[in-house]
Amino acid sequence: DKQKWVIYQFDPYTYNYTLPKNRKDERLKIELEYLNKADAIFITEESYKENIKTELKALKNKYKVLPYGLIKKPDIDIISEKKKNITLTFAGTLYKDLREPFLMLDILLKLDLPLEIHIYYFAENDIIEGLKKYNNKVYLHYRKTKQECDEALAKTNIVLNIGNAMLNQTPSKVFELISLGKPILNFYSHKNDTSKNMLKNYELVYNVNTSNYKTKEISE
Repeated sequence: DKQKWVIYQFDPYTYNYTLPKNRKDERLKIELEYLNKADAIFITEESYKENIKTELKALKNKYKVLPYGLIKKPDIDIISEKKKNITLTFAGTLYKDLREPFLMLDILLKLDLPLEIHIYYFAENDIIEGLKKYNNKVYLHYRKTKQECDEALAKTNIVLNIGNAMLNQTPSKVFELISLGKPILNFYSHKNDTSKNMLKNYELVYNVNTSNYKTKEISE
């Protein structure tokens, strides 16, 4: 029998809003070329819902919706450090308009609690510049290795997560956070936030809807 060629598409390509808008048509041409060659396309539920509304609906009969599994569990010892302050840690890539940390930080810093906030991140200049005003208030760790990020999350008391404004993308990082077995403070702004949906059966999560807050109100 002829060998079957299957594509497992984790993240969107054509409609990935972190990529340049002016090259969308180019990405669509490339994506259609490769997907058309596949015998079947395994795809996440979030991507499927968007694809059938776009030019990619032509491939509907090839789509097989599969859950997003954890690729590899972090090889680290998970121990919450006992400190005078409560340690909260975020680790991930930050994007302007799609995953910004500013409202989350403003909300946390307004709390009358002994918090020690760590942000392990990679970002472009807009985010880097915006974070400068928090230099004396939170611990900023720029461009650290995956191992360093995993170790920081393993030691923290509470894990911070920022929901993704891209509703067609499943954030695989959430599975890693769940595997830590720690409390997760999830900040989101959209009612259909994919992180919030994925965490709905996780008992140690507390969701904060940032759309209920405005920076001016928080600072007052």
